[in-house]
Amino acid sequence: MGEPWPEKVGELIAGEKIGAVFHGRMEWGPRALGNRSLLATPLNPDFRERINKEIKRRPSFQPFCPSILEEERERLFSESYKNKHMTRHFE
Repeated sequence: MGEPWPEKVGELIAGEKIGAVFHGRMEWGPRALGNRSLLATPLNPDFRERINKEIKRRPSFQPFCPSILEEERERLFSESYKNKHMTRHFE
């Protein structure tokens, strides 16, 4: 990619598109994190269904876990706890 990937993915997200990032080796598992990510705006509720149906081809009930800074956790979520591997979600 000719331009820095954070800027390119930021442009995709701002343009209501889904971006993908891949670093290093492949991961495997229900919550494999870090090396590959799909990035999209959380402001569009249709993206969850679109990612599950068209890209990942998995059941629509599969939740997404947001990536946030640890320092922002308590400010953003009323019921939260430190969870390094994002193995749980709350509705």
